[in-house]
Amino acid sequence: MDHNEGIAADDVLEGHYTVDDRLDLKAPVMERWLAWCDEQAAAAAAGFPPLPELAAEISARRRAREKEGKAKSAAKAAAKKAADEDAATAEDDKALAA
Repeated sequence: MDHNEGIAADDVLEGHYTVDDRLDLKAPVMERWLAWCDEQAAAAAAGFPPLPELAAEISARRRAREKEGKAKSAAKAAAKKAADEDAATAEDDKALAA
């Protein structure tokens, strides 16, 4: 499938860019290659669940990640609030002791 098409030519331009694409030789190879690609795609697609099930699974996983993220954010905010309250209590105790 090179530019020269396997035909020897003395002319440099003709040697690299022939007018005849030699599709008579390429077509059988290209057809077999395309059939093989189609087989590979079908085999790969057979391993996946139907599209509606796949979409539902993706949505469920996304919702679960969002829920986990919100829980982590809430826990972090609660821990910061508790630490701030502890620091304020310690400051109050220090002021009373002085």
